[in-house]
Amino acid sequence: KADTKVGVSQEEYFLALLVAQKVPYDEIISLLSAEDFVDLSAKRFFSYVRDIMVHSRLRRSSPETTKSRTFTSLLQNLPKELSDFVNKLYLINIASEFVDDKEVWAQEIAKVARSVKKASLSRQLTELSKKLAAAQADANDKELGSLLLRFKRISEDLKKTM
Repeated sequence: KADTKVGVSQEEYFLALLVAQKVPYDEIISLLSAEDFVDLSAKRFFSYVRDIMVHSRLRRSSPETTKSRTFTSLLQNLPKELSDFVNKLYLINIASEFVDDKEVWAQEIAKVARSVKKASLSRQLTELSKKLAAAQADANDKELGSLLLRFKRISEDLKKTM
């Protein structure tokens, strides 16, 4: 587990687990989107890694290319403003079984990704609730209908993460 005594967020812990495995996995990256992150540095770093992986997936011609990709190679051209954040990720205390055993790591990172996603969806529902109240107060039926559909979709997504 992350060392919560030093104030490691679930977002940082997720990203620390991601870089700890050395090899980026498309399946793990696809669990979240940049909008799921509150922390601006975490959001920027996730976007950076995801963009590289998406573009490299498009250019990938063989499985050998995939095997040779490591986080070290992905981070060679890391924007300077993210370097301190990434250094912090490498300092987060991660239990050795998460680094040494890919199956245990995969279970842990999927669990943390669900937690980050759940928090993101909860934030979205809170924001939508405020907008729904405002639309209802303004008697804006068109916006109210649209917001209710979004609220329903996000609520269903939240149920799936539980």
